[in-house]
Amino acid sequence: MASQYAGFMDLLARESRQSHIPSRSSAIAIRSLHSVFSFHRESETTKFVPTFAYQLAAKSSLVIQTSMCRTLTKDRSILSQHLGDQIKKLIVDPILTTAEPTHAMIVVIDGLDECGKEVLLKELVQLLVDTTTQLPFQFLFTSRPEMHVQHTFEYSQTKSKTYPLELWNFNAHDDIRTYLRLRLSEIYETDNWLMRDVPKPWLSQKDLDSLVKQSEGLFIYVSTLVKFVADKNGLPQQKLQAVMTAHKGVDPLYDQVLSEARKFEYFE
Repeated sequence: MASQYAGFMDLLARESRQSHIPSRSSAIAIRSLHSVFSFHRESETTKFVPTFAYQLAAKSSLVIQTSMCRTLTKDRSILSQHLGDQIKKLIVDPILTTAEPTHAMIVVIDGLDECGKEVLLKELVQLLVDTTTQLPFQFLFTSRPEMHVQHTFEYSQTKSKTYPLELWNFNAHDDIRTYLRLRLSEIYETDNWLMRDVPKPWLSQKDLDSLVKQSEGLFIYVSTLVKFVADKNGLPQQKLQAVMTAHKGVDPLYDQVLSEARKFEYFE
């Protein structure tokens, strides 16, 4: 059975977006957060079910793993079948046929706006939403507010089973302030020899508030900022000062990062 399971996982890995079983240090290590799938530019939906099944099998009990393995062993054509048949045969049916209770699972589907075709996206979302009536899945869909994504969730059968959350209704400034204070303090301690002339605390409350405001509530901004400041190419205090003089928002920060990168011969 072990060799069959290994072959089953290898087959799913080839068909999916995965190259290895997700580690426990990754985002899906949280017990209730079971799986994560990210669409990338012009992504289609064909890779979703193999990826979902791969992550589900990797974190499920032996009973569910065995059921999924037997299903795919009997009919390998499942992976090339219609999306609805893939979900039913490879995920829903193998779980329902086991007597073992299934714990609640949160599955994150990120970047829906990167899924190229509205028809395929609408079909996928509807199929996943329908599984919540059979299995204890909770799906968290994330996306920019693109028109085709909005149309997908306005479909009556989907709208009645989903709940919209708009990020701009949540104030992330306190979390961003805490993150910046912690990470910049770590940089100060790590690069103390480079910053020996910089008084502690490195960042005044006024400067910290200014950075929080510039972030516009986006963690991608502060995450990129911290990586830029800590990358060892230049003095951290000078790099941070350069960021603080730029206009607020992610685009000016990216411009600053790329401008600095052009100084190195490996930049293309």
